[in-house]
Amino acid sequence: MKTITIDGQEYQLTPIKQEKKLVVKKDFNFEIYPDELGKMIWDEAIEKVSQLGDGWRLPTITELQLIWESEHKDLFQKESYWSSSEATSYGAWRFYFNYGTASYGNKSSSYGVRAVRALTI
Repeated sequence: MKTITIDGQEYQLTPIKQEKKLVVKKDFNFEIYPDELGKMIWDEAIEKVSQLGDGWRLPTITELQLIWESEHKDLFQKESYWSSSEATSYGAWRFYFNYGTASYGNKSSSYGVRAVRALTI
């Protein structure tokens, strides 16, 4: 248990166990959806994250790079994830969390999907 003082008043902070929580990092300006959404082709990934509502979307390739460079990369499996960044009409960028590299893949290939959304704080 931790004690903090605010305006001269002491408060006891009790840890609360949570089954799931959103990951928020101020430097990102976005939050990461708490669950993996599975592996799917790019068009299915776009549709799946849009069904989450409330601004959830596929991360850009830059956002995936930021996550990989942060302490939150362990939330992702060591595999490839789709980004929202298109490379061509038939290809989009994917990020390899096992190597920390990006390349584009055919949109008909199946890769991991994780959603993000802009912070609304």
